Amino acid sequence: MKFSSESTSILQGRHRSKNGFALVTVIWGLALITLLIVSYSSAARLRLQMAFNLAQAAQADLIADAALGRAALSLLSESEPNGTLPQLGDAAARQDRVVHDGAPKFCSLAEAAVAISIEDENGKVDLNAAPQKLLHTLLAGLGLQAREADAAAASVIAFRSAPGTPDPQQADASEKPFGLKRAPFQTITELDQVPGVSPMLFKRLSSLVTVHSRNPGSIPRPPRRRSCSVAGILH
Repeated sequence: MKFSSESTSILQGRHRSKNGFALVTVIWGLALITLLIVSYSSAARLRLQMAFNLAQAAQADLIADAALGRAALSLLSESEPNGTLPQLGDAAARQDRVVHDGAPKFCSLAEAAVAISIEDENGKVDLNAAPQKLLHTLLAGLGLQAREADAAAASVIAFRSAPGTPDPQQADASEKPFGLKRAPFQTITELDQVPGVSPMLFKRLSSLVTVHSRNPGSIPRPPRRRSCSVAGILH
C-alpha cells in the first residue's frame, strides 16, 4: 500500500503531537509528585519541631518543679537545729543569717542554669485580707491625697469582692481595659487593673503587697510563710 508524501507528513505531525502531549503529561506528573514530597517533608518537619518543643516544655516544667523542691528543702533546713538539709548558696553565706529578699540564687539542674528567688512576706499588706483602713494608710503613705487614697482603697475592696457586694464608693472601672474582677487577687500584677492605680503607683506598691500571707495586717515578727518562685531557666 503506497502513501503520498502529504499523507506521510500528516501522520508524522500527529505522532509528534502525541509525543509532545505525553511529555507535558510526564512533566506535570513529576511536578505534582515533587509538590507532594515537599508538602509531606514540610509537614513531617513541622510535627518534629512541635514534638521537640513539647519535650522542651515538659523538661522545663520538671526542672522548675525540682528547683521549687530544692528551695523548699533550703527553707526547711533553716528550721533544723543542725542544718542537715541542703541550702542554696555557697558555704560562706550559710554561716550568716539567711535573708530572703528576692535576690536570685543560681544552681544547675539537669544541665540547666536555674535562678531561684525566695522572698519573705513579712510586713507586706495582703490584697485579699487587708481592711480598707489599712489600704488607705498604705496608699496615703506613698503620697496619695486623702481622697485619692480613699478611692483607690475602695477600688481594691470592690475588685476582690464577690458580685452583688455593696460598693459605697461606686468604683469607676472605665479607665481600665477590663471591668472589676469581683474575685480575690491571684497575683499582685492584677493590681494594675484596679481603678485609681496608675502604672507609677503600681510599681511602688508591687514590693509592699502580697497575696500569700492571708493576714489582715502586717506581721511584726518573721513569719514562716514565704513566697518562692523560679526566676528563670537557661539551657
